[in-house]
Amino acid sequence: MKEYLVAGVIVVVVALTYLAVILAWRRYVRPWLITKGVTNVDELADMAVRAAEALIGAGHGEEKWKMALEKLSKLGLDINADAVLDAVKAAWYKLNLQQILAGIKEPEKNGAES
Repeated sequence: MKEYLVAGVIVVVVALTYLAVILAWRRYVRPWLITKGVTNVDELADMAVRAAEALIGAGHGEEKWKMALEKLSKLGLDINADAVLDAVKAAWYKLNLQQILAGIKEPEKNGAES
């Protein structure tokens, strides 16, 4: 009987340790690795920017910017980190160029015309 109690305690301790490691990974380690560039922040930013464009549509830049950052925040990224903000800006620029090349969007005028 005593052996069963010891085995049960060991199983519970192992299960709780496993749960703590999984929760720590999802909440702290993975987001930290992403913001440090260990995983591909550019792909996540590209996904967020394209999703915002698809859901909101043309125009509404500020609203789409907020939505993209919100999506990245839900993935656990620090949206105030320079690496994340730079990745979102690059994804936006890339999408803008793709739309211009596809004829969907007109190039912006800089006001400094010759």
